Amino acid sequence: AAVAAGAAVSVGTNGALADQMPGVEPDWFLRLEGGVLFADPAIDKTGGMMGPGSGISIDFNDFDTDFGYRGAAAFGRKFDDNLDWRLGVAYSNFVKNHASLLVTGIPSGSGSGSGSGSFAGDGSADFSYLTGDLELGYNVRPGDDFDLRVFGGLRILSSKDSQDKFGDVDLGGSGVGSIELNTRSEFLGAGPRAGVDFSSRIGDGNFGFSGMLATALIFGDVKTRIEYNSSGGSGSGSSGSETFHDNETIFNLEAAFGADFHLSENSVLTLGYRGEYWNDIRFADKVGESSSTPDMLSHGPFLRFTTDF
Repeated sequence: AAVAAGAAVSVGTNGALADQMPGVEPDWFLRLEGGVLFADPAIDKTGGMMGPGSGISIDFNDFDTDFGYRGAAAFGRKFDDNLDWRLGVAYSNFVKNHASLLVTGIPSGSGSGSGSGSFAGDGSADFSYLTGDLELGYNVRPGDDFDLRVFGGLRILSSKDSQDKFGDVDLGGSGVGSIELNTRSEFLGAGPRAGVDFSSRIGDGNFGFSGMLATALIFGDVKTRIEYNSSGGSGSGSSGSETFHDNETIFNLEAAFGADFHLSENSVLTLGYRGEYWNDIRFADKVGESSSTPDMLSHGPFLRFTTDF
C-alpha cells in the first residue's frame, strides 16, 4: 500500500574510497521516498460481521475506495562488491473514510419474536501500518548497464485498524432506538522476507529504469476490542465490550517499477508506481472466530531519492 523501505537498488560507487582501500567499496546507501496510495478498504459489505446465518445484511455506500500516503527511508552499507546489508522503515496511513450504511433483517424484539427492523446511519474506517526491514543482499552484475540484486531478511509489521458505526434503529413494533459499535484492532508480528531488485542505465545518458519484487510471510498476534452501546424505543438499552486475541499469519506481496534520472554518478531520482497486497490484514472487520478477515490491495505513484556516499 505499501512497498518495503529496504528494496531499492543502489547505484554508483565512491571512487575515492575505492582507491584508498583497493578491493573494498565501503559505500553507504541512503534512500528517501514518499508517495500516495489508493486502496479498497475491504469493509465487509455483505453482513459477515454479524456471523454466518444471522440473516442480517449490511450495505455500505461510498465505502469502496480509500486514499492514503506512504513515507519510507532506508540506509545500509556494502561489505564488498557483491554483499551488502540494509535497514529500512516505511509508514502507510489511509485517511479516515466515512460512508452511509443500511442494515436490514434485525429482529424486531417484539413479544412474538417475529418481524424485523432496520438500521440507517454512518460508518467510518481508519487504517495504518508500519514495516521495518533488515536484509542482506547479493549484487549480481550481468552487464555493464544492468544491476541485479537478490536479498533476504526479516520484516516486522505493526498495524492499527478501526471501524465505527452509529445511527438509528427502526425496530418495527418495538419502536425506534439507536446503536453505536466501535471496533479496534492491533497486530504485531514478524517473519521472513525475500526478493529481487534491479536497475539499468540507458547508455551514457542520465536516464534509466529500476524495479523490485518481494514477498514476506509474517506471524504475529492480533488484539481486537469491540465496544457497543444501544438504546431501545421503550427506553431500555445495553452496553458492553469484548476482546479477542488471535494468532495470525499474513502473506505480503509487493512490486514497484520506475523511471530513473541520474543526478550524478552516485545519486538517482526515481518516479514510479508501486503495488502491495496483504491477505488477512483488516482485523477490525473480523468479529468472533466465525468471521473472515478481508484482504487489501494498495497502489500508487511514488518519488524516490537514492544516493551512495
